[in-house]
Amino acid sequence: MAGMFGNKYDTLSEINKGIDTMGMQWGQLSQKKYAGMAAAEGMMGYMSGLGSPNNDPRMAGQNVLDELMRAHPDPKTPEELEALAADLQARGFNDHAFKVREVATALKVSASEVAKNALPKDSAYKSLGTYFQNKVLSPEMLDAYLAGKNPALAKPYVKNDAMTYTQYQAEKDRHKEYLQGYFSNWATSKQDEGMSKTELGQLKGNTINMTDSFLNYIDANADVETAAFFTQMMRSDQENKVPDGNTAPVDNQTEVLQAQINNMDAETVTRMIENLEKRDPESLSVFEKAQLNMLEEKIAGDVSWMAN
Repeated sequence: MAGMFGNKYDTLSEINKGIDTMGMQWGQLSQKKYAGMAAAEGMMGYMSGLGSPNNDPRMAGQNVLDELMRAHPDPKTPEELEALAADLQARGFNDHAFKVREVATALKVSASEVAKNALPKDSAYKSLGTYFQNKVLSPEMLDAYLAGKNPALAKPYVKNDAMTYTQYQAEKDRHKEYLQGYFSNWATSKQDEGMSKTELGQLKGNTINMTDSFLNYIDANADVETAAFFTQMMRSDQENKVPDGNTAPVDNQTEVLQAQINNMDAETVTRMIENLEKRDPESLSVFEKAQLNMLEEKIAGDVSWMAN
């Protein structure tokens, strides 16, 4: 940027060359025998008007430019360049100000293109929501939610007068879509935040970070009951450490989970136990492990009560 405005040494050299050129021109206009005198008189006349090359208007202008460059030593951003252009224009250097603004505009356009290219496509955000939903919203989780809403929905349909199969399936789908909506809305919130491709990739590659981000969104946007349900099912082991090194849900979440299981009938409980036991024990989350224990206790309690 400094090269655009020159410096006092180059300006002084240019002035001195101009004085030499002027002397030569005066000498060429006079008779040969008076050429040296004419040249000297021409230079002296020029110098008498200025007193010194340093008083040349060009040097005065260069001094102002040097002052402005000291005030704006290394303008790099569009904002810094705009500030320099404003000062240049205020001091009468309109041409220089125009050139600086051209550079600032070019930087803005370049930055805009870079930012645009850094943003993922809409489908990438949608993919994030679908990916995390498939990872989290298991059949067992859905059954646990349905059991808390309507225990009949958490088990296979049995023909009855209260609900046709079409109504049964529609009601199940309604609850499922309700939960799925939070995953897609959470992903959309990442787009609203302007998350870059890099940030999106890092989030998608870290289940703990996805869980924390999702639960933060749920806490801020879901009703209390839904937020409690998601939290109890998804909270990480690290958040639920107890002194003996085991993991367990915090008390209030345990109560909610227990209440949901208490409302389940034996058929639903048995089916959920079977589904959980089919999975690799290492893949079960802390809440799924707690859920399995409570389901088994529920069955054991029911059997004990029936035996009595």
